[in-house]
Amino acid sequence: MKLNVSFFLQTPDLKLQELIEEYKEEMYGCVLSPLADTPLMSCDSVPKAEIELRFQQDPHVSFVVKAVSALTAAFRYLTFNFDLHFSILLLHLNT
Repeated sequence: MKLNVSFFLQTPDLKLQELIEEYKEEMYGCVLSPLADTPLMSCDSVPKAEIELRFQQDPHVSFVVKAVSALTAAFRYLTFNFDLHFSILLLHLNT
């Protein structure tokens, strides 16, 4: 499942911005506030295009998203069928 991360990289949401910074630190080995004598690069220098190219979603997350989507679809289908059958039953009882 390919996820478009461009939207998330532009969001003004502070909590999401913190997650993006944490993701940069883990994936690129950069630091948020580099000290003058540290050999590590600043996370601000990681280009957005590079993040979009290398973005990887954990397979377990993909599985959970698919499972929740399937369960939601099944629940809606069952609810719709129940409502439909109940409406037909009410129509027959009223006639």
